[in-house]
Amino acid sequence: RVQTLGAAKALELETTARMAHHAQNTYEAELSLHKNFAEKLGITKEEKDNFIPAPTAYAYTSHMYRAAYEGHLGDIIAAILP
Repeated sequence: RVQTLGAAKALELETTARMAHHAQNTYEAELSLHKNFAEKLGITKEEKDNFIPAPTAYAYTSHMYRAAYEGHLGDIIAAILP
């Protein structure tokens, strides 16, 4: 979602396309990773639906969303880079 907001805020069409492409690739990789781990660990749909992130994970995600919604493209890129 953060990368798609970057695509929406980009000023050049090429940058929009690049951010959208990265968003799609990230989505596919993350979805596959989550599905594989859930299957290997026997995590049920109910457990996934009731998942509460650790405080540090929540803070990291909140930081990225805040940058995406309130900032400019540069803020978004800075937030998602490790």
